[in-house]
Amino acid sequence: MKRLEKFGEDREDILFMSVEEYRAQRFDSFFYKGIKYDNLNQCAKRFGIDPRTIERRLKILDQNDEHLMLDSKSYSEWLKTEEGHNAYIKRAAKMFPLRYKEKKYTSLEEMSHDNEINILSLSKRLVTQGTKSETLLKLANHTVHKELPIYKIDGHFFKTKKGPDLKLKCNTKC
Repeated sequence: MKRLEKFGEDREDILFMSVEEYRAQRFDSFFYKGIKYDNLNQCAKRFGIDPRTIERRLKILDQNDEHLMLDSKSYSEWLKTEEGHNAYIKRAAKMFPLRYKEKKYTSLEEMSHDNEINILSLSKRLVTQGTKSETLLKLANHTVHKELPIYKIDGHFFKTKKGPDLKLKCNTKC
């Protein structure tokens, strides 16, 4: 349905394409560090990265950012750095001015301050969830955590989501 809305009825070639083919075609050509790739899939294969991973990273980074093609572990470590945090903030700042639930915000700082939410948390949510998210401004400390039930099995206590029928393996005699 999304493809139908985006491209119209006349584009049967795209409407009935497999998900993998569609993802590969989403970028007609893709440039990374001056090298042209026919599509995102070709670039992803070259660097050994899943195309969906690159798509997620493109929400944060520009096409030629040196961090775009890092392996997952290196990328995760980079995101924890100040430079990684600033990448989220920089991308989110480009979305302003914006309207969210009948209120207009002129900057990321204003939205963060007015709603008493950390600017990094807000920028990550804006980039990953977009402005249509219902929980965009929900404070983390307002989240309800469901307590897991505790089960006693052979004298040992376990917290689990699966319930008492769970077959547990343990290194000691249970």
